[in-house]
Amino acid sequence: MDDTVCVINIGPAQRRRRRNLGVVSLAVGVVVVLGAWSAVLPRTILLPSAVFFFVGFSGVFQSRAKT
Repeated sequence: MDDTVCVINIGPAQRRRRRNLGVVSLAVGVVVVLGAWSAVLPRTILLPSAVFFFVGFSGVFQSRAKT
C-alpha cells in the first residue's frame, strides 16, 4: 500500500495566478497558430507555439492539482 500524503503547497492566490497564466498562454498559442494558418506561413512558424501550449497546459494542470 502506498502511504504517501498529498500536501497542498500553494495558496489560492498562487493557484489563481497559475491558472490565469495558463489560460493566457493557451490563448496566445491559439492566436499564433490561427494567425500563421490564415497568413499561409510555413509550418515551421508553428513550432514556437508549442512553448505557449506547454506553459498553458502546465499552468492549468498545476492549479487544478494544487501543486
